[in-house]
Amino acid sequence: MKLLRMTPGKGDVLLAEGRPEVAEDEERLIREFRRQLDLGMWAAVPHEGKAGRREATMVRDFSEIPDGADRVIFFPPAAGGSAYVRDSHRDARAESRARELLRSTAGAEAEEMYDRFGFLAVDRRGEGGARYGYLIYPHRPIVAFDADSGELLSEFCVRFKDDSEPEAGERLPDADDVLAKWIALEADERGLISTANLDPLGRQLDPEMVRRDLAAVRAWRDGAGETT
Repeated sequence: MKLLRMTPGKGDVLLAEGRPEVAEDEERLIREFRRQLDLGMWAAVPHEGKAGRREATMVRDFSEIPDGADRVIFFPPAAGGSAYVRDSHRDARAESRARELLRSTAGAEAEEMYDRFGFLAVDRRGEGGARYGYLIYPHRPIVAFDADSGELLSEFCVRFKDDSEPEAGERLPDADDVLAKWIALEADERGLISTANLDPLGRQLDPEMVRRDLAAVRAWRDGAGETT
């Protein structure tokens, strides 16, 4: 099992590694797990759900980690807030590591979508079978949409601030920010949405741009489906 943490300027960092069935390793893993929670980090375990769908589950105690889990990912807790100012001197190596973590956690389709469009689109089914979804942009609001009509619904502004290393800044690499939102939506959708600042459409993102993005990813998915 690996304990990984998303960090500004570096991407994911290996905190500890070991076999939980070995007493000495388990003690070290538990100690590091508790240390990260004491620092205020969230902890999530990625796993494969029904029909091979990639999912994630939040854990608040080491004993909650499912047997056979190969990794736990720590990341800063979500908070409402405005978008970050982009750093033109972003560390490219950190983004590269973040993209690899995105692929290994959210899956190959998510990686391809992010590489192609720079964001993720996820679909959901609510009560009564209503279909909806989210567009997940790096360091920008999450946009909710009606999956049947394509109507844009609202912007949810959320950030994952990590100021544990001031010299590295507080901004996670783009791919890590997208993955943190994906994990939080998978593991605790209601919790994330309730934490976010709810903004009207167009507050930070041009609705026409978002509609074009949604149409582009839908066309890409339809095309991918036709070739499989």
